[in-house]
Amino acid sequence: MEATDDPTFDPEPEHKRNIAEFLVELENAYRASWDEMNVREDLARQMTKQKRALKQKLESGAEDLP
Repeated sequence: MEATDDPTFDPEPEHKRNIAEFLVELENAYRASWDEMNVREDLARQMTKQKRALKQKLESGAEDLP
């Protein structure tokens, strides 16, 4: 884990999960054999966008990778 200034991206924005709730959700996902590509459409779009940006950085030889 690391601190970030990125805005939160929570499935239910009206309910801010604490770390304990988040960890329980991770454990439940692990036990259910979670597939990272089997997510809500908005999350899938965000992941695709992030992967594209990372690929562009890698191809350009950028030194400041996340």
